[in-house]
Formats: sequence, C-alpha cells, structure tokens
Amino acid sequence: MQPKIIDLTPTHLIGNFQEMSLTNDQTRPLFQGFMPQRNNITGRVDKQIYDLRVYEPGLDFSTFGPTTVFTKWAAVAVSGASAEQEGFHAFYLAGGLYACFNHRGPAADAPRVFGYIFREWLPTSGYQLDDRPHFEIMVEGYQPMAPDGEEQIWIPIKIN
Repeated sequence: MQPKIIDLTPTHLIGNFQEMSLTNDQTRPLFQGFMPQRNNITGRVDKQIYDLRVYEPGLDFSTFGPTTVFTKWAAVAVSGASAEQEGFHAFYLAGGLYACFNHRGPAADAPRVFGYIFREWLPTSGYQLDDRPHFEIMVEGYQPMAPDGEEQIWIPIKIN
C-alpha cells in the first residue's frame, strides 16, 4: 500500500463536530446526525464526505492512546470561504503536504491499515508526521461495513 504524495490546496468545509476519544467513540451518532442533513448545505463542490480529526497542537503521537481526546468532524467541501450555515459549522482546512492512501475494504480494517501507515510506512518514508488535521474522504453512498468500500486516508506529512 503506497500513498500518493499530494500538496493539498486549502479547502473550506461545512459540517458538524464532536469531541471524542477511541474509548468514547461518537463517530456513529455524529454521522447519523450529519448525513440526513448534508444536502441542506449550500455551495457543495462534490459528493465527497470528510471524516476529519483535529488533535491538540503538538500532540506526541507516540503517547496516543484509547483515551486521547480529539475533535472529529463530519463535513463536506464547499466553494469559497462559506460562512457557517444554520445547523452547521465552518472549518478551514489549510492544506499542505499529505500522504494519500487508497483503502478498499470494511472500516473494521482501520486499525490494521493505520498500524501499517504509522509503524511501517512513515518511519521509512523520508517524511514525518505534521501537526495538521488527519482525514478520510468517502464518496456518497459509502458503506462502512461493505467488503468493497473505498476511502482515501489523508495523513499530514512534512519532509524530514
């Protein structure tokens, strides 16, 4: 599994967020609340859904564990600097260098995939983790339990 290295342009997102940890995972309720309302967002640029995680600045990922708190967003990309819309919040994804991995399979494979990225690929890649949001992009209709589900995993990186 080799990533594409992409210099992401800044992206404006509109969605909802929730603080959580792996032990207090609120992903399902966050997305269950967001998905039925996503088509009410004006200015959408495509049919992609963002699952974005914002970690505390300077987080030492070697100490990341099941109780580490982060903010998770369920969002869509919008054109221009859209203001917050009723019932939603705005997020500015500043862009920058990312390793983009294409993953095909059920969401239950995530621990294995992220283990590979952080324990095998990253240490030998010539890059290091950057202090910016991590995210996945799913296409409209993505089914997390489907064995052929496809998503892109975006990891913020910088050159060593």
